[in-house]
Amino acid sequence: MKHKLIFVSAILALALCGCHSHHNHDGHEHHQHEAIDEHDGHDHEEHDNTHGEHSQKSEKHTDKDMHNHADGEIVISHEQIHKFGIKTERAENRDFCKIVKTCGEILAAQGNESVIVAPSNGIATFASNSLTAGRAVRNGEVIAFVSSKNIENGDPSVKAKAAFDAAKSAYERAEGLVKDKIISQKEYEQAKLNFENAQNEYLALSSKTTDKGIGVSSTLGGFVKEIHISNGEYVNVGQPVATVSQNKRLYLQADVPEKHLSEMRNITGANFKLPYSDSLFRTSELKGKIISRGKSYGKNSCFVPVTFEFDNIGNIVQGSFAEVFLQIKSFKKVISVPLTALTESAGIYFVYLQTGDHSFVKQEISIGSNDGERVEILKGLHEGDIVVTEGAIHVKLAENSAAIPEGHNHNH
Repeated sequence: MKHKLIFVSAILALALCGCHSHHNHDGHEHHQHEAIDEHDGHDHEEHDNTHGEHSQKSEKHTDKDMHNHADGEIVISHEQIHKFGIKTERAENRDFCKIVKTCGEILAAQGNESVIVAPSNGIATFASNSLTAGRAVRNGEVIAFVSSKNIENGDPSVKAKAAFDAAKSAYERAEGLVKDKIISQKEYEQAKLNFENAQNEYLALSSKTTDKGIGVSSTLGGFVKEIHISNGEYVNVGQPVATVSQNKRLYLQADVPEKHLSEMRNITGANFKLPYSDSLFRTSELKGKIISRGKSYGKNSCFVPVTFEFDNIGNIVQGSFAEVFLQIKSFKKVISVPLTALTESAGIYFVYLQTGDHSFVKQEISIGSNDGERVEILKGLHEGDIVVTEGAIHVKLAENSAAIPEGHNHNH
């Protein structure tokens, strides 16, 4: 009995020790879990602090000169406005001419061209490698040489010298014979005329003749419109070498579409653009005038030409094709803005309005016709609105770049 009691006591003691050990283990794990939670809380707080610091850095990174407000307002500093050359104008109703947009061509005015021809048979060589269409030339400038060396008919300058010497001898002999009344006065006058002609031809050729051959000179100052030969080509006397144009007066021949023929008599002027220039040319500023209104259709065409003559004060090249804005005498009061004010996105047009000293907003608009310089606004603007007319692209860039501050990233 005593042994049984001792055995039971031992079992109870072991059970109590196990239970205490298990309780301590659970407590230890709970303590560790709390420590982990504390650590996690510390990390989260540190993460929040880091995010706050990053937000502050992002705010510092945002361009202080350009930013957006929640309502779409774009703020640009005075320094940036000046730097980007941003300019504005106040929208108002003004006269706007009806426009017919078409195409045309620049042509030479009559009486301002000269065709330069070869003075003799021979091999033609250009005086300069820069002899190309459009090059400026002076009156009397040598543009090519024609050499007859080793040519079957011989060098014309050599032939002219021989003819001159023969005519001179005949004339001197005739002077003695007429004194002795061996020949008539008429025969003497003929010998004298032959001498003078041979002398003039010889002097003309000799003054132009060099080791390269006889010089071919421009007969007026202007621009080379067309070159008719190749360098090194054999030419015949009288063959066209080049055409030179003074280029002082030009024609603009524009095509009037059939549906606008009823308005032909109301055309007052034209603006036009050329492929190689950003300028807008106005016949009104070039002493332009209408010289003809076509009465019939062009060959194989449904257009009728209208022709303007104008001063070439803008280095306009003959033969150029032009985008033409014909002005019709039909004015109306509309709001219009310069084409430079427009921005476009996915086929929708916008302008930027200035709402304060440094603030701008984007405004959608609908547009009508344009005259190459200004465009009619059908909807979206009102009188008194202040529209950005120059530097609109910079306002657009400011809008786009300020929408997401530089250096800001939502992925943490």
